[in-house]
Amino acid sequence: MTEKKRFSSYNSEDLEVLEQIKTWLQQAPDRTKAMISSLTGMPSGTVNSLLSGGYHARPSKKLLQILDALERQAMRDQDGRAELPRCETSVHKKITALIQRAHRDRDIGVFAGSPGIGKTSALVDYAMRVKGTAMVGASRGLGHSTFSHMLAQQCEVEVRRSARADEVTLEIIKAFAGTDRMILADEANYLSDQSLDALRRISDQAGIALMLVGLPDLIARIQGIEGRLGQLASRISFWPPVVRKISRDDCSVLVKAYFEPDDMDVGDELVDAYWTCCGGSARLLRNLCRNTYRAATNSDAAVTAKLVERVNEETMAGSNAFRRAQL
Repeated sequence: MTEKKRFSSYNSEDLEVLEQIKTWLQQAPDRTKAMISSLTGMPSGTVNSLLSGGYHARPSKKLLQILDALERQAMRDQDGRAELPRCETSVHKKITALIQRAHRDRDIGVFAGSPGIGKTSALVDYAMRVKGTAMVGASRGLGHSTFSHMLAQQCEVEVRRSARADEVTLEIIKAFAGTDRMILADEANYLSDQSLDALRRISDQAGIALMLVGLPDLIARIQGIEGRLGQLASRISFWPPVVRKISRDDCSVLVKAYFEPDDMDVGDELVDAYWTCCGGSARLLRNLCRNTYRAATNSDAAVTAKLVERVNEETMAGSNAFRRAQL
């Protein structure tokens, strides 16, 4: 394709936007076309066609979509660290130990805890580290049929789109039988009785490990006096206590790791301020670290206990009160 034909559908404004995108790509080695595809959700082939001038339809809308995503990413980069570094908190260690126990014994494990303490992070870490682990997440109102197909996809088991839920379960059992595979079910408290029983059947008949993780009501749900999930409950050999919050030591580790790139001295007074304000929630701690970091950067000030308390009141409605309401 000649240069003229390649850019035949591009007007002057399109070419200007394209030049901005190419400039962005050249500014850092980790900026790639794959990253653009990930940020925009566009297929890699579409991104390549747009950037090479081979896109035959009018490219204006898609080029602006790319530029908009890049500008948003630039704002994220400028605003500073958005997430807490991955750290092995006490919650992370407890969940990992329970997963390992279940995996070793090809058993069913359970863990329940309050929102925002790091349950999902621990599951994601294990699934990424241990090959053959399938992780599936639930949500409020998720139907059994939809969950079954989601589970098959995460287990990399091909099924017909029209397959019934029981057919999907049988296909997963056939694929996993005799293997060392494991299923991690996040937000399991939102699963229907049918879905929980299907997971129990897969674990039983395929002889694989299963880990159920969710909010505190998960335990009461499985152990319910009605006995609806009695077959599942009887297969769980270890019931750990519900975890309501991370520890102060966890808070200290996370805060120090967050501010490590700044070579900042994080003393007890500062940790105490974060601990008091976050109320034992790692998620609220993340938000508070991010907000105080940005406030300090924007005003060229130091991160102090007083700043933490002020930012907590001004930007998080006094998160400790919010945390108590959650519990």
